Amino acid sequence: MSKLLTVSETADHLQCRSRKVRRLMRNDGLPFMRIGTSIRVPTDELDRWLRARLRNPVPQVAGRPLEAVQT
Repeated sequence: MSKLLTVSETADHLQCRSRKVRRLMRNDGLPFMRIGTSIRVPTDELDRWLRARLRNPVPQVAGRPLEAVQT
């Protein structure tokens, strides 16, 4: 199980404001879960969501960047 981030921690991770994180949840499919009245973002889902939005993704082999595998 991945670590669960609060909206504030997610904003710190993305280097943006909490308001932007909530907007990404509402409009852009940023994955989150509710635990009672709290909102949490699983780190593995956040990483997957970010990778899917990269413009020039780094090729990976076995979860490591291709450059690291070749050296």
